Amino acid sequence: NITTAVAAVVIIAGGVWAYLNLYLAPREQTAQEEMVRAVMAFEKDSLQQAINGAANWSGFAEIAESYSGTKAGNISHFYAGVAHLNLKQFEDAIRELDQFNPKEEVFATLKYGAIGDAFHEINQPEDALDYYEKAVAAGNNEFLTPFYIKKAGMTAEMLEDNKKALSYYQRLVKDYPDSREGGDAKKYVARAQAKI
Repeated sequence: NITTAVAAVVIIAGGVWAYLNLYLAPREQTAQEEMVRAVMAFEKDSLQQAINGAANWSGFAEIAESYSGTKAGNISHFYAGVAHLNLKQFEDAIRELDQFNPKEEVFATLKYGAIGDAFHEINQPEDALDYYEKAVAAGNNEFLTPFYIKKAGMTAEMLEDNKKALSYYQRLVKDYPDSREGGDAKKYVARAQAKI
């Protein structure tokens, strides 16, 4: 029984090693090489081409599908989602961003905030507010967090939830007074208080 258990552990460990080093690592390298042109197109605002690629190179959509399980495949969902958002293809943006699995707080904040923006654009403010709140909760970044706190407050105000809006505006005043959003927050506080 002990020999069988040891053999099973060795086989599993060997399988994991082979998967990571002989399968996943080469795919990661290939995916990153394929991404170069898509990223260049994205940076030049050739967004449709960045998503779909061209005759001799792959776009983010194909990279994300063909190299799922790799870091490059994962980040391709993010790039594709942001590109769709800028092209006003909001449902496609939500779909791509939803498949992105962020490993860092900044990317989590950007993911949820961008999904919130897409829902806002298709006139679903309740969903937009939900994602703005997720963006705020994802981390504490001195530039992004106050930006999404303000968006959450304004969306709550649009939904006539003035108490929630007030709490967001007060948080801007208290926690981010030196941010661009914090500079205007007192007037938003006064407006929300007047509505309440």
